[in-house]
Amino acid sequence: MPVKFHTAETRKRLAETSRGNTNRRKFHKVVDGVELKHCNRCDQWKPLDKYFKSSKCWDGLTTWCKVCVQADDNRRKLLRIEKAGMDIDDLSRFIDKVDIREGADCLLWTGAIDKHGYGVFLIGGKSKVAHRAFYEYAEGEISKDKMLSHSCGVNNCVNTNHLLLGIRAIPMSDETKKKISKANKGRILPSKKTRTEDGIVLKQCCKCSTWKPLEKFFSNKIAKDGRGSYCKLCRPKQKYDYEKNKAYILRHKNKDPERYKNKTLMYAKKRMRELYKTSVKHRLSVAMSTRIRRSLKNGKDGVSWKRLVEYSLDDLKNHLELKFREGMAWENYGLWHIDHRKPIASFDYKTPADSGFRECWSLENLQPLWAKENMAKGARYAN
Repeated sequence: MPVKFHTAETRKRLAETSRGNTNRRKFHKVVDGVELKHCNRCDQWKPLDKYFKSSKCWDGLTTWCKVCVQADDNRRKLLRIEKAGMDIDDLSRFIDKVDIREGADCLLWTGAIDKHGYGVFLIGGKSKVAHRAFYEYAEGEISKDKMLSHSCGVNNCVNTNHLLLGIRAIPMSDETKKKISKANKGRILPSKKTRTEDGIVLKQCCKCSTWKPLEKFFSNKIAKDGRGSYCKLCRPKQKYDYEKNKAYILRHKNKDPERYKNKTLMYAKKRMRELYKTSVKHRLSVAMSTRIRRSLKNGKDGVSWKRLVEYSLDDLKNHLELKFREGMAWENYGLWHIDHRKPIASFDYKTPADSGFRECWSLENLQPLWAKENMAKGARYAN
């Protein structure tokens, strides 16, 4: 909604009230037929058109005149500009929060740290990333399109020799990530939880938060440094926490089984949808299961379709591949269908034990056919 300012009539009505009369005697007066207002900043009487409109004030005008308001805005801007950079006092505060050790390459930040592991430093009432603020003090201002990366791999390091300036990169594709992971296989890569002291690689335990050599951690092929997140002493405790969490889940399951069941089904359906998009075998299996269930009068009674026919999923896949026409592939499955040479409508069966069922769903009766041809063919027999 637009801001409503006091009109001349409203100001006149307010002036007639007790509060309006008091304020009017203090800050308003009429000289030679012109109404003047007193400015609280410059202590001068000026006409009403020399004030900005304000819905918060009783008379609809600011307590300061336009000249004073603009001057104060300029003063605030100058203060913000001065406080944006790091001065000598800020620098002394900054150095106090840096852990400087003899022989250590990294200058570790001991002050406040954000959720990503980067140091946070307050300059002029505004929080800044510590390593970026120190780099700007030493090398000059950095534009917003550029970023700093740590060559040492330690996020709370503020050593300018370890900072590399570059343009913000485009996110890597999955192919590039696979290539990098293949190239780094078997190498100990630096992470947020590792550092080097006197030539020994140390890692921070996620449980007890102590720095220990890599030998004190169990091996883990997935991790960057090839070691697990918990040290050998804390691992049994973590297992206990897992059992405790398991008991917590069971307690909630027993408390509201219907809600737990619905939630589990929701996640299961989500996984099945993802599998249907990525796995050819799963998609083929779902198609066969659906068609067989619909062709039977009473359904499959929960029995897998693979137990009702005389071949496996791999046999079906190989059989269809041998009969592929030009342009057919598993990537464009959907443009072609699994067709019955002799249509299902021509068979008479009610249960999987009937001879008609086995003949209908035998490999000899199944073939890949383009979707348009299959729809045009309908329930006719194809030689």
